[in-house]
Amino acid sequence: VPAPALRALREAVKAKLPQATWYSYEPCDTAESLRGTEASFGAKLVARYRFDQAARVLALDSDFLGNEGDSVFHSRLFATKRKDEAHPNRLYVVEPTYTVTGTMADHRLRLPASQIGAYLVALARELKSAHAKALPDNLPAPPAFPEKWVKAVAKDLTEHAGKSLIVVGPRQPAWVHALAHSVNHALGNYAAGLAEFRDAPPEHLDKPLGELVAEMAAGKVNALLVIGGNPVSNAPADRKFTEALSKVARKVRLGLFHDHTSERCDWHLPLAHPFEGWGDAEASDGSLCCVQPLIS
Repeated sequence: VPAPALRALREAVKAKLPQATWYSYEPCDTAESLRGTEASFGAKLVARYRFDQAARVLALDSDFLGNEGDSVFHSRLFATKRKDEAHPNRLYVVEPTYTVTGTMADHRLRLPASQIGAYLVALARELKSAHAKALPDNLPAPPAFPEKWVKAVAKDLTEHAGKSLIVVGPRQPAWVHALAHSVNHALGNYAAGLAEFRDAPPEHLDKPLGELVAEMAAGKVNALLVIGGNPVSNAPADRKFTEALSKVARKVRLGLFHDHTSERCDWHLPLAHPFEGWGDAEASDGSLCCVQPLIS
């Protein structure tokens, strides 16, 4: 939760309990995209894209108009350029299943999620060989894709260099994000200001669930407080969270519902719903918002 007040509480807890460690987990998160920016820029950054300035957009397993972060902001900017009758944008979408973004595509290619990265490699090789773009030399040979989706898209992006964007969804691995950043850079899109980068919120930099499970399995966690979420139900099976949880002596759950995780804990404490209390939030551009209760 990107809330300055919650961050202050977290810091207060850390000061009061210096031996405590804070871990974060979401079933769907942006960890891979952050690793991608770290590989490209040396720091974990969050991108906001200027779709109102992009004449060409290639979305790779990315639903930037639908359920991804900043979707309202991105949708408004995309619509602004879409309404430009003199120079409307063109949207290419490569994705495994239909999304909101896919329904808006001028051209859509259905690919398994596991082949999205290979398609980007094929596109990068075409941009390097046919259009002399400065991209890595060690790009592997990808499988064959429809020629028009490699040659035609590469030509279109090159003709609109500095006015195009390649965006990758959070489900894709870090190397796909890093390669997309390289292609955007080679096309001059970043130099033209089509993306804004800012530091990732501190709550995105906490230790991940995998490290917590390893600590619990090794018997190094004496007490665990689970705030929200339901990791017993939705943690990846290979993490074996439930098995590791049984090795923790004291387990306390703070949650909205008495669910699977609560059943495995010694105590369950009721968590107030966000609509029940005052609070604050930070938007992705750094602006602050006030949250007020809706229930009397």
